[in-house]
Amino acid sequence: MREIKFRVWTGRRMSGYGVALSNGSIYSTHDSEILMQYTGFDDIDGKPIYESDYISNYLFRLRVDWDEGSGQWVTGESPLWHAIDDGTYRVTGNVHENPELLKKEA
Repeated sequence: MREIKFRVWTGRRMSGYGVALSNGSIYSTHDSEILMQYTGFDDIDGKPIYESDYISNYLFRLRVDWDEGSGQWVTGESPLWHAIDDGTYRVTGNVHENPELLKKEA
């Protein structure tokens, strides 16, 4: 069975607490929050990969996003599962805690 979990960016810090699922709805106890869903994949070190994470290997840094059109997690134009299939990617940050990585991406 697929594990469904979220983390929340409160505007100051990342938290795995204060998010609840009830009757198919997601609730947060934080006033100003951005929810990020677990992709169901882990990196080479076993760290969970969440929406808006950056994953990197020795050559590339990729941003993880949900693509509504294809209904899957993607890194740019490629499916996430394809990128991590080689087993070399690590979570190296996310767009909220590491805004400097956004500048390098552009």
